[in-house]
Amino acid sequence: MAALVIAMTMAVGPVTAQVRVQVQPKFQYQTLQPRQQKLQRQPRVQQQVKPRILMIPPSQAAQIAISQNPGAKLLSIKPKGNNYIATMRQGNQVFRVPIPGN
Repeated sequence: MAALVIAMTMAVGPVTAQVRVQVQPKFQYQTLQPRQQKLQRQPRVQQQVKPRILMIPPSQAAQIAISQNPGAKLLSIKPKGNNYIATMRQGNQVFRVPIPGN
């Protein structure tokens, strides 16, 4: 067997080995900054919501708006603060009328 290996190497020529070299990239080291402490937030203070004090109902506010603007059509009435805002239309004009809620 050994004679066969020697005979084959003489017939083929010198045996060379192929070597693959893998080059790994160099690492770049970063300096880490120390963590900053989180700021302590003050507890949230809930805002006090003032209740709406509407003395008159929306239907009465609508009657007041119609009486102030005869010939106008009432489109909507919405509360805003202690007042009502009536949206009205007369001809091609749309306008808003404030109605006091008390």
